[in-house]
Amino acid sequence: MALYFPEQDLAIDLADDPESAPVDPTAFPGMRTVRLSCAQLADPATFDELARLFARGRDALAQPTDHEVIIARRRLTRLINDLLHEHDFMAGGCRGPRRGRLRTEATEGRAL
Repeated sequence: MALYFPEQDLAIDLADDPESAPVDPTAFPGMRTVRLSCAQLADPATFDELARLFARGRDALAQPTDHEVIIARRRLTRLINDLLHEHDFMAGGCRGPRRGRLRTEATEGRAL
C-alpha cells in the first residue's frame, strides 16, 4: 500500500499487503520513498526516524528540532491512522486490536 505525503515530499510503501499497488514513481516524480513493513512501522526507533524525515519536509538538509519531531510524530500517526482506516488495510496488519489504530510508542515509552 502506498501512502503519499506530497507536502513533505515523502511516500511510504507498506510492503505487507501483496494485493496493493506499490508507490507509483510517476505520481510524484522525485518524491522520497521509504519502504517499510508494518512491524518496522510499529518499531519506535524506525517511526522516530520516519518522523524526522516527515519533519524535514522538502528540505532534505534541514535538522528539525526535538519539538518539531514530536509534532511531526503526532501528525504522522494521525495521518497514517486515518489513511489505514480509510482503506481498511489488513485487519490484523498495521492496525492493532484496539480501535483499529496503528500502535506505536514514543521513545519515552508513552503511546502517541
